Amino acid sequence: LPLGKAAPVSDADINKTLDKALQADLVNGLSLFDTLKRAEVNAPDALKPLIRKLKPLAGKTGITVKLDTTTRRNAHGVTSLGDDVSITLFTARDSNGNDYSTLLHEALHAVVAKRYAKLSVALPGNYDILNVEQPKNAKALEQFRRLWKEFNRTIDALPEAERSALKQNVSIYEAWRTPDEFFVRALTDVDVQKHLAAHEYQGRTLWQRFKDWVTSSLF
Repeated sequence: LPLGKAAPVSDADINKTLDKALQADLVNGLSLFDTLKRAEVNAPDALKPLIRKLKPLAGKTGITVKLDTTTRRNAHGVTSLGDDVSITLFTARDSNGNDYSTLLHEALHAVVAKRYAKLSVALPGNYDILNVEQPKNAKALEQFRRLWKEFNRTIDALPEAERSALKQNVSIYEAWRTPDEFFVRALTDVDVQKHLAAHEYQGRTLWQRFKDWVTSSLF
């Protein structure tokens, strides 16, 4: 979408189920790159630009994706960190890990963990990970931090009853709680996207500012 003209992704698009053939192969596990490549084929048009951006980031990371149809977890998906980053999608009980929302959510966590996890520590070597000079990278991270804090202010400034009610939404609460969750959920969660689109800061919506930051600083 053109910068400054972005609109939240629809519920129907982000919650679309992955095709059955892909799900069947994910039971045995696939690389994240192959998973995204195959998911792109039947993806809603609104999601294809994000998938195309993620594929090269997932390329040679060694990240794997597996669909677990039997384990009961109070989650749709989980990203396991460490030397070998892996994604597990759950479908047992009430979990809906076989949709685009969960796949893209966990893919973003995994890619960030694999490539940028140490950027929160201001060591000179960490800036080399992004192949940019320190001043440019530091400015980008500071812009993101300010954006997240402004998102938090839209919630913290509410009367207590409204604030508590809004935090009952798990997506909003998790985005408010940590910048990592804010980043991923702003890209993949419609509730967070709608909240960002409904609030302005210095004449532009937070959603527009977030999209601009992702385009100019991450991809």
